[in-house]
Amino acid sequence: MNGEDTELEVPRSSRTNRRGVSTTSRAWINLIGVKARLALVVVVLVAASPASGRVPPPLITFVPEPVLAAMAGERVRVAVSPDGRHVYFLGGLDYRTGIAIVTRDSATGALSQAPGPEGCLQAWIAKTNCRKGPAFNNSKAMAVAPDGRDVAVGGYAVSQVALYGPTPRGGLALRSCVGESAGATCGTVRGMGRTADLAFSPDGRYLYVAIGLVSSGGGILVLQRQAATGTLQQLDGADGCLQRTGILFPAAPPCGSVPATGFQPAYLRISPDGSTVLVASLSTFNQGFFVFARDQLTGVLTLRTCYTDAPMPPCTAPPGPAGAGTADLAGGISNLAFTPDGRTVVAVGQFWGTNHHGVYAGIYLFHLDPATGALTLAACYEAQTSGCNALVPVPSAAASVAISSDGRTVYVGGGSLRAYSLSTTGLTAIGDCVGRGKGCTPIPLKWFSDIFSLALSPDGRWLYGAGNYGLAFRVG
Repeated sequence: MNGEDTELEVPRSSRTNRRGVSTTSRAWINLIGVKARLALVVVVLVAASPASGRVPPPLITFVPEPVLAAMAGERVRVAVSPDGRHVYFLGGLDYRTGIAIVTRDSATGALSQAPGPEGCLQAWIAKTNCRKGPAFNNSKAMAVAPDGRDVAVGGYAVSQVALYGPTPRGGLALRSCVGESAGATCGTVRGMGRTADLAFSPDGRYLYVAIGLVSSGGGILVLQRQAATGTLQQLDGADGCLQRTGILFPAAPPCGSVPATGFQPAYLRISPDGSTVLVASLSTFNQGFFVFARDQLTGVLTLRTCYTDAPMPPCTAPPGPAGAGTADLAGGISNLAFTPDGRTVVAVGQFWGTNHHGVYAGIYLFHLDPATGALTLAACYEAQTSGCNALVPVPSAAASVAISSDGRTVYVGGGSLRAYSLSTTGLTAIGDCVGRGKGCTPIPLKWFSDIFSLALSPDGRWLYGAGNYGLAFRVG
């Protein structure tokens, strides 16, 4: 077993989570040891504060917030505005998908929600008092521009990406939209499909769209953003999109080609300096990590390195843990995050154990070489792979991650929520765990489930989670 709060869970055979991946048909990414479905977290080693010799207070405290408890129904993404004045929760099913707009007191952390259209967004056909707009239908992708002037939303059952900007009263209103086909509201872009993830460049000039499914494959869209007007413009030609080699129905004009038999991006992250884009592809045919160099002036992406379980040049087989032999870490990745120095990535997922009796938790540490884009495994923490440390407790069904601005603390959420400090000698769990699991402080919500997404407030004092409800935690 994998620490005090690791749980065994037998996945339901027909369950499909709100990140769009079936728990029984998750793709495999060939990275670690024997074929095992293991909940995964990837972290960086940085300096940690020395222990003080006295028992510290709990690092994470659940704070009941009535406005969040009222959000019954699955919330799949949470984001905090750069000024810390708003928290956005994305969730809901079909045409009921929408964003709950929560106002935050940046001094006290107190939350409130305005009534009517200033407090929420939903699809055009929703019969509510929320403000209406496009790109809402089982949507699971959301990102906030660094300047706070746009919140991007990507539809999953509808092939659209929309930008919403703040209103004078704190709500959100449509600024622009692009989609698979032109309409009264949305312009047309090539290579559009189901939006799996979204990421703004650090300067906010570009929006990158991970397309999880389109005409038998996926891809990446590169959209230039005009901050003043909130409009999106796809780059010309092959620079405006990337699709796998040999896709059956390529875009016209053609997108740039990614040399892989399967390229279906599920998660896309940009390094803090804007020079690197990392993509996790969960294609059924060939899974892996793809590392792109990013031109910070033009926004153009160029493939540098890639690791797939059925490699074709220039991709190679992924690195395994020291002493563990052949790598075979499987898909089901649920999140990715760069550390502040941009040299390591945090990835989270859910995987079968080798005995096929449930889900196990694990932590994997990879370093990214900024000069070459190469990924190197530094350490791993889980019980199912030879060469990994099995003594560090990890939340079951790990699905979300957030990293403090100084890079010293990593928060991982799933069936529970834990914090870790990092040093040059390894990873250490700190404080109490909150949620399900042995030794964890329960979250007193009747239908509490896994935490799918995490976001820290700008001052690092509050952590917000998305699951069956919106969640708020005081940290430190």
